[in-house]
Amino acid sequence: MGMGNGGKLTQPEFTLFARNPPANKTGRLRRFFCSSTFPFPPPSLKILKKVVSRQIVFVCRTQQANQVEEFGGSFVKIMNKKTILVSAGHTNIKGLDRGAAGNWFIEGEEAVKLRDATAVYLREKPDLNITEDGFDGDNQPLTKALALAKTANRAVEYHFNAAASSAATGIEVLGKPRHKEVCQKIAGAIAEATGLKLRGEKGYKADNSGQHHRLAFCEAGGVIIEVCFISNANDMKAYKNNFEQICQNIADVLAVTKF
Repeated sequence: MGMGNGGKLTQPEFTLFARNPPANKTGRLRRFFCSSTFPFPPPSLKILKKVVSRQIVFVCRTQQANQVEEFGGSFVKIMNKKTILVSAGHTNIKGLDRGAAGNWFIEGEEAVKLRDATAVYLREKPDLNITEDGFDGDNQPLTKALALAKTANRAVEYHFNAAASSAATGIEVLGKPRHKEVCQKIAGAIAEATGLKLRGEKGYKADNSGQHHRLAFCEAGGVIIEVCFISNANDMKAYKNNFEQICQNIADVLAVTKF
């Protein structure tokens, strides 16, 4: 095991177990992973979100029992935090699908800016684990966002609408019917910041409405935020002038709203 100055535990050897669901009468322990000198918290922690409701058991091989207890308490505290994924739609990499473009804006580039800024506001709030589908300024493939969305308590992805008519305007948030309320709250948060109108049912649209059909991010448990119309100059002016307020308002909603 790794020991720091003064004999303090830095990288303990441990094996992490999660008890099978109560329906399994054997009560056996299922091992998720085992690693020597594995850093804490382990990088694989996200995949264990669903075992929070089960009994968590781990074995930490160390010579000082008080360090085991401290390690265990820290682990339980982290496991009880809610995980929020903020994702950017499309990509900001030239030559790949950067989404719609209009009025000197590119969807994939703006989505990354929104994601990064929203994450900053969320990290100021207590008891939350904030995840992004890439480092600041970087946008990873959709497959990564989908994997993260399936393990998060709340997941949102930024997009912009576009239409052939430059008169098309407004805000909509797409999701499953069970997410209707949170979609409306997010849409309302954008409307409060920008003054733009709400489309659909107070900003909510089902993920299979219109040209949409079984959107992968919604299938993974997330909601898709169509901030406004990138093809509408007035929409984008309202977006640009109120960028920080949009991000802060959405962070406020995500921090307290259950999905």
